[in-house]
Amino acid sequence: NQGKGIMTFYPTIEEFKNFNRYIAYMESQGAHKAGLAKIVPPKNWKPRRSYDDIDDLLIPAPIQQVVTGQSGLFTQYNIQKKAMTVKEFRKTANSDKFCSPRYDDFEELERKYWKNLTFNPPIYGADVNGTLYDTDVKEWNIGHLNTILDTVEHESGITIEGVNTPYLYFGMWKTTFAWHTEDMDLYSINYLHFGEPKSWYCVPPEHGKRLERLAKGFFPGSSQNCEAFLRHKMTLISPSILKKYGIPFEKITQEAGEFMITFPYGYHAGFNHGFNCAESTNFATRRWVDYGKQAILCSCRKDMVKISMDVFVRKFQPERYELWLSGKDNAPIDHSKPMPEAAEFLGGEAGKSGAQELCNVNQSSEGQKKSDVISLSQSGSAAEGGDIQRTKPLIPEMCFTSSSEGHLSTPNLEEDGTSQLVSCSECSVRVHTSKQFVTHLFVSFSQDCCLCSLRGGALQKANNDKWVHVLCAVAVLEARFVNIAERSPVDLSNIPLQRFKLKCQFCRKWVKKSTGCCVQCSHGRCSTSFHPTCAQAAGVQMHPDDWPFVVYFTCWRHKGGIHVELEKGQKVICKHRNSRYYHCEVVELTKATFYEVIFDDGSFSDNLFPEDIVNRDCRQLGPPSEGDVVQVRWTDGLIYGAKFVSDHIIPMYQVEFEDDSQLTVKREDVYSLDEELPKRIKARLVCNFLPALLLK
Repeated sequence: NQGKGIMTFYPTIEEFKNFNRYIAYMESQGAHKAGLAKIVPPKNWKPRRSYDDIDDLLIPAPIQQVVTGQSGLFTQYNIQKKAMTVKEFRKTANSDKFCSPRYDDFEELERKYWKNLTFNPPIYGADVNGTLYDTDVKEWNIGHLNTILDTVEHESGITIEGVNTPYLYFGMWKTTFAWHTEDMDLYSINYLHFGEPKSWYCVPPEHGKRLERLAKGFFPGSSQNCEAFLRHKMTLISPSILKKYGIPFEKITQEAGEFMITFPYGYHAGFNHGFNCAESTNFATRRWVDYGKQAILCSCRKDMVKISMDVFVRKFQPERYELWLSGKDNAPIDHSKPMPEAAEFLGGEAGKSGAQELCNVNQSSEGQKKSDVISLSQSGSAAEGGDIQRTKPLIPEMCFTSSSEGHLSTPNLEEDGTSQLVSCSECSVRVHTSKQFVTHLFVSFSQDCCLCSLRGGALQKANNDKWVHVLCAVAVLEARFVNIAERSPVDLSNIPLQRFKLKCQFCRKWVKKSTGCCVQCSHGRCSTSFHPTCAQAAGVQMHPDDWPFVVYFTCWRHKGGIHVELEKGQKVICKHRNSRYYHCEVVELTKATFYEVIFDDGSFSDNLFPEDIVNRDCRQLGPPSEGDVVQVRWTDGLIYGAKFVSDHIIPMYQVEFEDDSQLTVKREDVYSLDEELPKRIKARLVCNFLPALLLK
C-alpha cells in the first residue's frame, strides 16, 4: 500500500524468501521516509508450529514500569521484579488487576492508555534472550537475517544481546516502550508472535531533530546530564503534545502475525493492548553506515551499546576511510535517499554518487563565521549594518510556559537550536532575539521589580500594573507568561502567599522591610530561601530543571550539586535509629510515591504517603486531581483540610547497618563516602558500631 505515512507491504511467497532484497524494495517505494513500516507475511508462513510448549520458559528479569508526570509529559522508571515463567506472567497479565479494559475501538483504548498511564504500574517481560522460531524456518528468521550487521560477529566474534541476537518481549496492557531510536541508529525488526495488538507511534527521520529539541526543552536537566538522554528509554510524550508543537508523527497498530521494521534514526514509541509476545533484533544495510558514524551515544551509562564503525567504513566505504579517520567525514545525511541496492527497482538511480554529492555539499557549506552583535535601541529597531552572532539559549522556549498547552512559534530559532544575540544601544543589555520579546523588553534604572528588592534591569509588565524581572518570572515556579512568544504580560496571580512570607538569606540583613517573594534551595528539605536576583548576585548555582520545574537552585550549603544516584552494594553513611550516624550498605533500591498538599492555614507538606489521604482510596484510584480538596491525617492523629498539589515518585534506598538492622531512606538522608559531610553530621558520626551500642 503506497501513500503518505506508514506503508504496509504484502510480499508473495517468492518475494518473502530474500529478506535483504525485500528491504531494498521497500525503500525503493519510500517506506523509510516514515521511519516505520509494516509487513504482512504470506498466509501460509509460520515461524513456529505451536506455542503450547512455552509455559515453562523463564522470564529472568521482568520489570515494573512506574510512570510519573502529567499533561502529556511523563518519565518512566523500571523496577526489576523476581523471575517468573511465561505461565505465571500470562496469569498475572490476564488478572483483574492488570487485564485490558473494555473498549469499542483502538481510539478509545488509546485515550484510556494516556489517561491511566500513571496508575497501577504494569509488568513487562522485556529483554528475554532467545527466539521462538523453529530451527528449520529460513525466511525472515530474526536470529539469522544475514545482513551486514553480522560483520560485527564475523570480524570480532562479539555478540551483543538484543542487537545481533534476538530478544523476546512478553507484554501486558499498558506496558510501554518510550521514545527512542535504536542503538547506533540501526534498523530493527519486530514480529508479534501471538496475543493482543501493539500500538506504535513514529516520527520520520527527517524530523528527528525536532523531536529531540522538544524533549530537551521539556527535560533540560536530563539533557544537560546526557546529550542522548532519550536513549535511556524513559521519556514519554503524548501525541497531543506532538501535535500542539508541530512535530509530524504517524501511528499504526500491529496485529499478531505481523512484522514491523524501524529505519535508521526513526524515533518510535508505543504500548501493548494486552498479553502478547514479540521477538525483535537489529540489523543493518549499507545505507546505515552513515547513520552509525554520526550517531550520538549515551555517555553516562556503562551498559549502553557502542559499535566500532571502523570495520564498516573500511569495508563498505573504503574511499572515505581516511577522511573518516581524520574526523572530516561529517557530510549531512539525506534521509529520503534509499539504499544503493534499491537501484534494482528504480532503474539504477538509487544512491547514485550519493557520497560524492554529500561531500560536495559539506565542503560548499563551510564559510567564515561572523561575530559582531547587532545593536538595538530601546524601541527595538536594528542598527544598520553589522554581522550576526548566534548562541544557544540556556533556557529553552518550553520553560517559559507553565503548562504543556498551546503552540510555541519560534521563528528566530535556527535548526541547530541557536538564536541571534541583540544588544541594547543604550545600556548594552544583551538578549537572544525574539522580535516581539525585544520590542516589549523594558530596560530601566528607575522601576522596581515586584518580586524582589532590586531596582532596574530587564523588566516586563505584570498583570497587576507593576514590573517584574524576566529572571524572577522564570525562577518563580507559579509565575506565568500569558503570551509566551512576547514574554508579556507576566501573570502573578497563582503565586501562593507563603512565598511572600519567606525571608531572603542575602538581603534581609540590609533591608528593613521584607519585599518580594523568594525561591528555595532545591536540595532535599533545605529551607534556605532567597530572591532570584540576590541568588544570582551571590553566585548561587542555577541549572535548568526538568518540566514542570524550570530552575534547580543549589545554595552554598549544598554546592556539591545534585546528588549522584547510589548503587546496590555501595557503602554509605546514614542515621541509625539511635540518632547517631554509621557506615552501612545499600541493600535494595526501591521507589515510593509521595503527595504534596497545601493546608488550609497556608503551610504545606511534600512527603505525605497516599494512605495519609483519608477521604479517597488513593491506592486503588490513584492520586487526586490538582486542586482537589482532601482530608489529611497528620502525625498528631488529627485530620486537617488541604488542597492537593501533585504526586512525586522518589527513589528510596534500603540500607543495612552492622547490627543487621535496616532502614528505608531518601537520597538526601544518606551520604556516599566521597560526599562532604556537614559539621553536625561529622559530630555524630561513629566509626565503630559495637562500642556505640553500649551508649544506647
